[in-house]
Amino acid sequence: MAAAIVVPLWAARLPAACDQGPRHGPSGLLAASFSVAALGGLILVVYDTALLYNLGKLGGELPVVGLAAAALVVARAVAARLPARPAGRGVASIGSSFGWFLVLFFVPALPVRYGIGFGTRSVAELAGLVLLGAACVLGVRDAFAGCPGPRGAWLAQMAVAVTAGLAAGIPVAMVTRGYPEARLLFAAASFFTVAVVVCAIIDTWGRSRDRRKAA
Repeated sequence: MAAAIVVPLWAARLPAACDQGPRHGPSGLLAASFSVAALGGLILVVYDTALLYNLGKLGGELPVVGLAAAALVVARAVAARLPARPAGRGVASIGSSFGWFLVLFFVPALPVRYGIGFGTRSVAELAGLVLLGAACVLGVRDAFAGCPGPRGAWLAQMAVAVTAGLAAGIPVAMVTRGYPEARLLFAAASFFTVAVVVCAIIDTWGRSRDRRKAA
């Protein structure tokens, strides 16, 4: 819990991570989502076999390894060829928040994970919420710095995106089997993908509306 509080306080003193939004817009974020999901799948296989000293399960996991590795290679190849394009404020908010979360969660990740299973579940869950909240605040700060505009419209956009993301992520978490990390990984990837798509659609609609007004 201490690390989950100290790290965000320290990170808040850093300069803005991105003042123009994701370099490749929503396409880059979707490629990042697939990359993280594929890499997470590979890490879970290592966890399930090598770290748990259960190499006898490795043969059964090889199809998962092959699929995840292929998905990772394809996602990174696609990301490398995406043209640079500006992101709207909704997509920029998600991209910046996602980047901050990766930074903030790196140090407290293991204490949060193992706190859930060793008698401090409530503290670990609270720490996770603190990290998530801090990432969102810092990400939104960066997005507003690069893409100023009315706050009310942004709040409505994010409410729609979060609702759509939850509608996708919760069922995935319910039907996914295996370790809690696997359920969380695929639920988060589903949430992230849907939220990015929704924000990209709303951003595009907003830009089209602004051009019509200007004309």
